[in-house]
Amino acid sequence: MTSYSYELDEVIKQNSNLVYSVCAKYNNYVDKEDLYQEGKMALIDAYKNFDKSKGVKFSTYAFTYIVGRVSNYVRENKNIKVSKDLARLGKKINEYIDKHFEVRGYKPSIHDIALMLEVKEEKVISALEACQKIKSLDEQINDDEKKITLLDVTSFKQNITNEQRLDLKEAFTYLSDDEKNLLIKRYYNDFTQSEVAKEMGVNQVYVSRMEKKALSKMKSKMM
Repeated sequence: MTSYSYELDEVIKQNSNLVYSVCAKYNNYVDKEDLYQEGKMALIDAYKNFDKSKGVKFSTYAFTYIVGRVSNYVRENKNIKVSKDLARLGKKINEYIDKHFEVRGYKPSIHDIALMLEVKEEKVISALEACQKIKSLDEQINDDEKKITLLDVTSFKQNITNEQRLDLKEAFTYLSDDEKNLLIKRYYNDFTQSEVAKEMGVNQVYVSRMEKKALSKMKSKMM
């Protein structure tokens, strides 16, 4: 085995959890093993193109490659099969969301829903996706050439390595207070842009522009 092959094998071993964590978000869409192989190929591509002199951590650099390739694969191959149990859970979740909004004026977080219904957060997400009540995780949420997906944002909360979590936390500090507040409401409390706009006393277009700017800013700090 050459030194290059040995180093590549080590990189794959050390970052296998990163690949699995990204792939875990799409387990309801496609075959797990096929998805992992796609993620591993992305990891290899990242290794081949990685430039240590740039001062960026490899895991941060590879994360973007893996997310991009995996989400593209899912887009091309997804075939969601909704079980009766998942459909039933989705109905219960949506009823709870509506009731919560009626009483409190805002939508509950995924964490709150999971606690109330006594199910895992992953199950809540799966049920909501199956009922098409939330955007697909791989759907683009900005209009720029540099694609930003909902997965990029939801990954701030779960299924990422501790190293990635620290990098994301650092990137978050570059945002203004208004930008931080907006992203928390949009992707933690699940507010719509219109709901955020109403609370801020501005129009929806203003919120949309601020959101795109904030996401792009965080994305650039992760590159």
